[in-house]
Amino acid sequence: MFGNANGWSSIQYYQTIRIVACSDVLVSCGRNSQGYLAGRLDTPTSIYQTLASRLRFTDAEHWDSIYRYKGLLPICVGNFVYVVGSNLDNLEMEWYSLTSNTWNSAETITSLTCTSLCQVCATTHCTYCSLSAYTSSSICLPCAASCLHCTSSAPTDCVACQAPSYLPSLPVSACVCQGSFHPDAVQGCIACKVMCFTCNSFHCLTCRDFATLGEICVCMQGYLMDIESGNCYKCPRGIYLDTSTCSNCEETCETCTQASSCSQCYNGAVLSPNGTCNCVLSYFPDPSAKSCALCSSQCLGCISPLICTSCRPNAEIQGNACICSQWYSTQKRAASLALLVVLSATKRVAKIAFLDILSGKSMHEQMSAEVQGRYSEVVVLAPSQLLSRCQCNSGS
Repeated sequence: MFGNANGWSSIQYYQTIRIVACSDVLVSCGRNSQGYLAGRLDTPTSIYQTLASRLRFTDAEHWDSIYRYKGLLPICVGNFVYVVGSNLDNLEMEWYSLTSNTWNSAETITSLTCTSLCQVCATTHCTYCSLSAYTSSSICLPCAASCLHCTSSAPTDCVACQAPSYLPSLPVSACVCQGSFHPDAVQGCIACKVMCFTCNSFHCLTCRDFATLGEICVCMQGYLMDIESGNCYKCPRGIYLDTSTCSNCEETCETCTQASSCSQCYNGAVLSPNGTCNCVLSYFPDPSAKSCALCSSQCLGCISPLICTSCRPNAEIQGNACICSQWYSTQKRAASLALLVVLSATKRVAKIAFLDILSGKSMHEQMSAEVQGRYSEVVVLAPSQLLSRCQCNSGS
């Protein structure tokens, strides 16, 4: 059918092809180099049949430009296929009968006789109604308000619905409004009031989650209404309901009933009798994490990672940090330490120094002490005895 030898040698001819399904038959029309053509295909295995005797769409009737054929519209009504198009002068139509396999007399359509519900009309009557109307005694009447398309039998015999309605059964039925909408004769479906899940024209029948039904739906105690969605929601953890808004609990409160009345604390904090959450020793409140964070290693108390308020044993505050006191270190270095005692032969003095064996450097300034008695009575400490004296705390 659509071969180069049959006049379909240019892509512009294929752009005019129009196909419509009508009573299980595919009907096509279009224009090639030989003129206007139409055909039908009854089954997928049948031979494509060319339909002869087109009446209206000829060069003599001012259909001599291929661009006019690109506006052709085939429409199926019952067992008839209407083909509508506009040439240089008029909006014209012809129709084909599937049962008699013949083309009917063509008409020139006067658009002034058409109403908004009529898609194709002749000089005296409407021959094809718009999709939002149905035919009754050659008159187009509107479908039901919730119908997008209806059949030719009744206003509520819908085949497609206006949102937000839907078809409860196929292929034809009355459109039903979705949840949270109620039917309206003019507008089709109207939204229920805020927080209503189902309703009629007068009041709510059921409510959304976390709402209770009275004269209207209201959020349950402890819940707030979201203005945009109409849903009820609860304040998240770390936030409490303050009249009509969600407000922050104190930094270390996981749940609270008021800003300073905690009912549960985050990890690292303990609940005090007065309803506040206090960080345990060596922890400080971290607002960004809404929890207690660990102080630096030598801090016993702090207000931030860099500001200590008290120190562990054998450490002291220097600036805002805790530093090991003299003769103490955070490193376990006893194995590399030695106590050097130098005795003066002329004076009763022993000079004492701690030496780092690995580096050969003195860890502390030398100390001098007068030795009472004989030199043999001086005690020299071994490295193992120095261990406890060189640590800042027992955990390092």
